[in-house]
Amino acid sequence: MGAPYPKGEVTYTNGVTLLNGTLQINASLNQVIALTTVRHVYSQGPFPRGAVDPTAPLAEQAAWIQANVDGGIGTAAYLGEVSALRFNEMSVTYTVPPELVRRFLRARALSLTFAGRNLALWTNYVGKDPNVNTGSGNPEAYSDDGSGVPQPRNLTLRFNLGL
Repeated sequence: MGAPYPKGEVTYTNGVTLLNGTLQINASLNQVIALTTVRHVYSQGPFPRGAVDPTAPLAEQAAWIQANVDGGIGTAAYLGEVSALRFNEMSVTYTVPPELVRRFLRARALSLTFAGRNLALWTNYVGKDPNVNTGSGNPEAYSDDGSGVPQPRNLTLRFNLGL
């Protein structure tokens, strides 16, 4: 049925420091290449594009036909390969010059960080998120790709003040 791991997975991480070290920018992306997944399609309810649109790619049309031949009418599944590129994280940190911190705040150091996680996802997966696991043991939840909650986007603002 396919390998339990993707054919490839790469994490890209980079950082840059600007303005004599007062500004730091870090970013992280994760790429998953050809992970075998079970894709669920439904012949009742909202139809996937491959079921109703004659201009849909032939692979989507064939997957719909194959799923219904194998599983009958109702909920059916087929195997497919999913690739994804996720913009995992980015942070920007500004360190206020020490002389300004001492003069205005009577402190030793001050830095401000703005960070975001799960910022973007580019994928050929037809569901919400290829990382959502709906196989909870409940057969109805397992067959419903829409029941899982995608990973949330988090934004954080942090102040570090050294006294």
